[in-house]
Amino acid sequence: SLVLGDDPSGQLSGSARARSGFNWFQTLLALEDYLTRYGGHAEAAGCMLEIKNLENFVSQFNELELTYKSGQSIKYYHESIACGDIDENLVNSLENLGPYGERFPRPIFKITEFNVLRSKRVGPGGRDLSFLLQGSLGVTFKGIGFHLGCLQDKLSEATGLISELNYNYFRSQEVQIRLLDII
Repeated sequence: SLVLGDDPSGQLSGSARARSGFNWFQTLLALEDYLTRYGGHAEAAGCMLEIKNLENFVSQFNELELTYKSGQSIKYYHESIACGDIDENLVNSLENLGPYGERFPRPIFKITEFNVLRSKRVGPGGRDLSFLLQGSLGVTFKGIGFHLGCLQDKLSEATGLISELNYNYFRSQEVQIRLLDII
């Protein structure tokens, strides 16, 4: 995500953060014609731009983002885990290993042995995928796949979910599966 705000200099100041697999520095490099300055690395960057360049910047960015979305696929993972083996103790242990960043990425799991109880497209234009999984012990987990709404029809046939495990702090703290790809 990229957040732009007013800067005392009269320009817009931007701060960007990304999930693993998206390179903000390369993205800003491709948009440098609209920027007065920029810097950072793959998963975090900053920029400055004149307000008069905002419309062209956003238009060009949206074209780049569409290219990224359609070409992105993550099939690697660190460990395979059955859905029934996921619990709060595991997620607490993962959270305690942080902070995560470019040189120390969050572990990626291939989740197996699950049933998809429901799924729906959410977010602007149905771009995101919200779902509920059940493991072998009957425990359920909510999940979200940002920019993966297009995978809804394939989710119930998947044999593995390439995902991160973390907490969702919206309304309450609960274990959440953050979908990156399906197998």
